[in-house]
Amino acid sequence: MKAIYLGNIYEPEGYEVLSLQKKAFTNPSGQNYHALLAKVIGSLLPTLVISFLKNPHIDYKKPVISVSYLSENERNPLTLIQKAVSKALQFAENDKLLVFFDALNIKAAKAAKILRAKHLCKTVAVITDKASNISGTPLFYSHQIKSLLYYANGFITVTKGLNDFYNDKRKPSLIVPGILGSARHKPNKFEEGSYIFYGGALNERFGALNLINAFKELSSVYSLVLVGHHADKKIEEAINGNRKIHYLKQVSPLEYHTLASQSALNVNPRPYDRKLDPYCVPSKLVQFLSLEPPILSSQCSPLREKFEDDVNWIGDVSEEGIRLFLQKHIGKKGTFVRLKQNYGQSKIRRLCGQSNVKEGLQSFLANFDSTFSSSSMSLENSK
Repeated sequence: MKAIYLGNIYEPEGYEVLSLQKKAFTNPSGQNYHALLAKVIGSLLPTLVISFLKNPHIDYKKPVISVSYLSENERNPLTLIQKAVSKALQFAENDKLLVFFDALNIKAAKAAKILRAKHLCKTVAVITDKASNISGTPLFYSHQIKSLLYYANGFITVTKGLNDFYNDKRKPSLIVPGILGSARHKPNKFEEGSYIFYGGALNERFGALNLINAFKELSSVYSLVLVGHHADKKIEEAINGNRKIHYLKQVSPLEYHTLASQSALNVNPRPYDRKLDPYCVPSKLVQFLSLEPPILSSQCSPLREKFEDDVNWIGDVSEEGIRLFLQKHIGKKGTFVRLKQNYGQSKIRRLCGQSNVKEGLQSFLANFDSTFSSSSMSLENSK
């Protein structure tokens, strides 16, 4: 058996270079999740990633995953879908083919449907969010995703809530909240422990503005380091002229890891939404848990039950709520005091480390190929 992975995915080394050049146009958390999952699948099956993105034409020292890029100047989605199907069948030759696809990508989902219907391939939908949660998406997009997923033979999701919502036929499934990348570092332009760190979408919806305004009211030795994409006008106005706030825009995964691992406090200020909570695991929170610095975070039910004592959970992530928390935990010398420390590293690695994800996948793959032992331990496998 061979595996195909369909989606808007860069080879990780290429993505690193594109990020440094400010030319990476994919969602960072989605890129990292799909690329790392493809890497783990590739350790179990011969795997080709078929990407609908344009080839970045980067020479790789040692590619992490094998990627075939479809889009040079071609923009017709039907042509790209047919190219993906042809490339998949060419790769399969005479072997059985298991098709993984980014379920939130319409082209990937349609190509997977064709491979299943016309070529009898088994397909696995990989779902990282609820379609209706994505900013700016019309209602028909959510309905189209739901209808296309009806044809999938299996599901990999980041939460049980997503599996319950999309996998109503109770097909084979695996829950993988996140996948941890490498622990490499690069030189840090900021002194270790001298800053509060936020990395994510820079818009009001995700709590970044509340964090910035709360920080501006704080008297401390710390600066605030922000990285991410889509900074809106309110964010830019709030940052403008403040010498203690450093906005680095989108950075490479390696630089992100370095900044988060050497901060005084990592913050996830995304406002809690009861309707969204069952379907979301902020990728930044998974990464923060693997590192040493303390964490301040809003409610996240899928992770809180496992990491209750490792995170400074905060119910009120309004500007005032964050300000009051920070002021309460700043001592006379302007440094943090009485913060709950993060001891969740070993637990998150058991849940999201690549070797553990591989074990879960082995058990999951037994549903599609008898050569895999179904006795392997999975992460949160439900069938």
